[in-house]
Amino acid sequence: MTFKDIRDGDNPFAFASLRHWANELKIPARSLLHHAACGYLQVFALAPHEVDFYAIHEEFAANPAAAPAGAMLLLSARGSLGLVLEEDDLFQIAAGKLVETSRFYALIRKNAGWTEIVPPIPDRSGTSEQEPGWRVVAFRRSPVKETAHRNTPIPVSLRVSPASLYARNMDVTTFTKCLLSGQFVNDLIIKGIVTEELPEYVSGKLGEMLDANRLYWRGYKNIDPSEKERRRTEARKYLQEDFWKLCDRKSKPASLLDFAADTCDPTIVPESQRLDTATITPDLRAMLTVAKLFWQPHWIYKAGDATQPSRESVEHVLRSMGVRKTNAASSATTIIRPEKEVISTLSERRPTALLKQRQALPR
Repeated sequence: MTFKDIRDGDNPFAFASLRHWANELKIPARSLLHHAACGYLQVFALAPHEVDFYAIHEEFAANPAAAPAGAMLLLSARGSLGLVLEEDDLFQIAAGKLVETSRFYALIRKNAGWTEIVPPIPDRSGTSEQEPGWRVVAFRRSPVKETAHRNTPIPVSLRVSPASLYARNMDVTTFTKCLLSGQFVNDLIIKGIVTEELPEYVSGKLGEMLDANRLYWRGYKNIDPSEKERRRTEARKYLQEDFWKLCDRKSKPASLLDFAADTCDPTIVPESQRLDTATITPDLRAMLTVAKLFWQPHWIYKAGDATQPSRESVEHVLRSMGVRKTNAASSATTIIRPEKEVISTLSERRPTALLKQRQALPR
């Protein structure tokens, strides 16, 4: 299944386990969970049955019985589907910890043929935005409804792991659209320009490609054929330095160099596929997106197989992102994998040389 195959479907209530989506998308569950914690994907735990949900101010969450009037408000439990976890809890689960919590960020419930996320908004607020400090808690139902929270002062706790989390089809669709559109790497590509200070999970080889693209292909739409050929030659010479040194000799570096030079060059991209405001090519943006998708969580958590992507998975996602030329996904997979160690002879992106060459380029 490619990203474009993911659809909301006819059932607005459709959802599946995080493990299901990990299998469908070919992305480790804990990596998906990391990106959920970062706000890119909405996940939830199933709501328990036979409970009442309350909005409670966090000041009284540990001792609900002490909550004064107005600090604890009953929410409608009708159609309750799931509970949205706090960001910190999601990060803890992504790190491999089992989290037990009784406080939740919001409630998901079915409503009029749709599912909606209901934040704990006090009825008196008159606003559609969540007031700070309010959370959702659940209590076992009491025969005397209006005193349920007084008789049962301890909220219901849920033990949450990746295996007990779910995502709606509609939210997975939103996530894949975020990947395909480039929104996922808005922190790395600002106003069409890739930031020069790249995160550590970006491989040295990919960094060299991004430097070559930034350095040699600025203003490419207004150059004549001779200038285009000159830039291609200079970009290739640039990649024959540190990029070449970073290539494992078993990885066919000559083929990787050919791929890198072509992928950096926006002039060979059909006009209908070019990115509107950027020098960066679609395949280069896809590589940066997939590097963040797979290698950011693996770099942060160092969780071995739990976040280590298989080569087949990375290639599959790259093809889903549009990297489809012969052997392109395979070459891109090799390039974006972070190096185990940086070769000591590298010139650390040669900042002085970059500045001089950048100044020499026609504007």
